[in-house]
Amino acid sequence: MAAARPVVIVDSMWPSRHQALAEEPRRRVGAPVTSDPSRKAREVLALAGDPIRIEAEFSSNERSRAQELAHRDNRLAAALRDSHYGVTQALAGAPALISRYRDADDANPFAFAVMTAAVDACRLGCNDPLSKDFLRAAMVGYLPQWHLAYLTTWCAIKLLGRSG
Repeated sequence: MAAARPVVIVDSMWPSRHQALAEEPRRRVGAPVTSDPSRKAREVLALAGDPIRIEAEFSSNERSRAQELAHRDNRLAAALRDSHYGVTQALAGAPALISRYRDADDANPFAFAVMTAAVDACRLGCNDPLSKDFLRAAMVGYLPQWHLAYLTTWCAIKLLGRSG
C-alpha cells in the first residue's frame, strides 16, 4: 500500500458489500489457510476508517435544498425529475448504467452474459471476486444457442485478453 505520492480513493458501495469485503474469511478450526481474495480490499478499507453512510433517499430538507440549487445545475435538476430512480441513484449514473446493461444484450450478447452471470452470483451471495474460469463457464447458460458457435473466439479475444 505504498505510493510515491498521496492518493485519495473515493468509492461508494452498499453496506452489505462493505461488510463482506471488510470481514476476514471464515475458516474452520484446524483447516488450512486458503486464499484470501479480499485481503487487499480489506487493507484499503482499514486505511479508510469508518465508512460515511449516505441514505438511499434524500431527506425532505436535502430535497428542498437540492430544488433550490437545481436551477444552477442541470444534472441535479434532471435527477430531481427522474421518476425511476432516487436523486442519489440518478446522480450516481444509475440510468446510464442500467441502459448500458440492457443495451448490451443486443450490442454484445457475450458481454451481457458475463455481466448477468456476475450479477446473479452476487444475488446468490458470492461476495468474492469472480475468476475468469467461473465467468467463462457461467456465461454459457445466459447465451442463446446460436451464439455458442462464436463463444470460443470471443472469449479468447475479449474475456482473456488474447488476439488470434
